[in-house]
Amino acid sequence: MTNFQYASVHVIQVCKNYITEKLMFRLDIPSIPIVMKRKIYEEENIPPSMFIALDDFRGPKELADYLKMLQTNMTAYKKHMEWRQGEWTMVPWHVLGYKPGMCGLCEKLWEPNRTRKSIEDIRSHYEKLAACEDSNDSFVQNWVSTSIL
Repeated sequence: MTNFQYASVHVIQVCKNYITEKLMFRLDIPSIPIVMKRKIYEEENIPPSMFIALDDFRGPKELADYLKMLQTNMTAYKKHMEWRQGEWTMVPWHVLGYKPGMCGLCEKLWEPNRTRKSIEDIRSHYEKLAACEDSNDSFVQNWVSTSIL
């Protein structure tokens, strides 16, 4: 087992259809990524055992207890690695939708019969599509404060 069993792959803001590249970069390393919200990743068909989600725990102490348990319970730790036995054995850069943004853009631009589209207000268009959670409603801040109470 490596010295680093876990990797924090948090993002500043949680948005629909956005999975951080930090998660994908960890696929070839036998560590368990820790993400903010389970729902975001499961909606994108990421295997649920691939990661640990903060929102599965009431606060940092509960998460820390779980991580300590995983360090001593190899059976439980290996359950987080079971996804590697299926089709998710390597970084899926060749799968459309999991390419870095610019690669996907280039692919679209070179399509021979692509439809042309013009967007006047790109910011509004993006904000509507991204459906990001309100940054004032800080999940992590609330999550941390629950353990203090």
